[in-house]
Amino acid sequence: MKILLDFTSRAAGGGVTFLNNFIPNLAKLRTDHLFYLFTPAPLSYSLPANFTVIPVQARFPYEIWKILWYQITIKNFILKENIDLFYGSTGISPLTLTCPSILTLQNLWPFLSNEAALPIKILKYLRKKYINKSSQLATLIHFASFSAFQEHIRLGLNIDQKKAKIIHFGIGNIFFKIHDSLFLEEYLRTINLHNKEFILFVGNIFRHKNIIDLIKAYSIMKDKIKGSIPYLVIAGRLMEDDYMNELNLLVEKLLIKDYVIFLGEINYDNLPLIYRSAKLFVFPSVLETFGFPMIEAMACQVPLIASDIPIAHELCGEASLYFPPNDPEKLASLMLNVMQDNDLRKSLVEKGVNIAKTFTWEDTALKMLTLFSEAYSKKHAE
Repeated sequence: MKILLDFTSRAAGGGVTFLNNFIPNLAKLRTDHLFYLFTPAPLSYSLPANFTVIPVQARFPYEIWKILWYQITIKNFILKENIDLFYGSTGISPLTLTCPSILTLQNLWPFLSNEAALPIKILKYLRKKYINKSSQLATLIHFASFSAFQEHIRLGLNIDQKKAKIIHFGIGNIFFKIHDSLFLEEYLRTINLHNKEFILFVGNIFRHKNIIDLIKAYSIMKDKIKGSIPYLVIAGRLMEDDYMNELNLLVEKLLIKDYVIFLGEINYDNLPLIYRSAKLFVFPSVLETFGFPMIEAMACQVPLIASDIPIAHELCGEASLYFPPNDPEKLASLMLNVMQDNDLRKSLVEKGVNIAKTFTWEDTALKMLTLFSEAYSKKHAE
């Protein structure tokens, strides 16, 4: 089977994590299939001979380029190479396909209503229409969690729900590795965290990540702590300038500027070093389709507190404490409990490691390959 793997829009956050872990593990399965992999940039790793990697440079204006690229370039490539299956990792495809297709729907942004400027509202409306149309034409739809499936339907995805398939993502083996203490200390010095006790958040800086309530909770907890006060470390790529301005203003208003550290985006290979150095990991996000940081933190033996939302329960179970979103008082109370109760910390860590071990990219790759075969057989049986 000739399979086109479209990862062209996987340029940041969880999308890059997916690309850089799923593809190598798919390659390890050593099938007779031929894969044509479209990526936003050249890969940093090599693949076997049955993979052809095609870097694609996006053009301006991006949205117009994307539509034309799918409807003309990709469509013609499928015809020219006699592609047997199209896989779109970002939920869109050519609208006139000659082969079966599978789409992964992970990004809820086009389905969210907010107070954005008119051009952004128009862009989101058009992209939502495009995703809906592509999904209706797709043979099967992949969701990384049952919660992601439910959220897409709730927010207006219009598909035959029988096409939905749930396959969890995995996490990299690097998150289970125990590092030499000297190596760990040296890295912490480079980011000015050596000998600092801290509470951690990891994730792109979006409004739905609910960092404002984390900062409020930290301020409440700080006033109740007797003795040394841990820092609050926020690591992630800035995605919304206006939201970042709100965060900075809040930190100054609460008089905790000296205790809150914005690290910016951390290299993926260094993430385990940050997690393992944290006293506590808090994930206050109110909307997720998966949530890699929660599982990564559990794998790195960090106690976890998460928002009381379906995806957190689906992934973490009893390995996390939960607080109602938008309730910083409750979050502050839980943070204080975990910081001061060693038995509670130990219990959360033990449960977390065991759960994290069940999320492997090897398993994801095998199940996705089976899904590819199912879509091909389903289409040709019609």
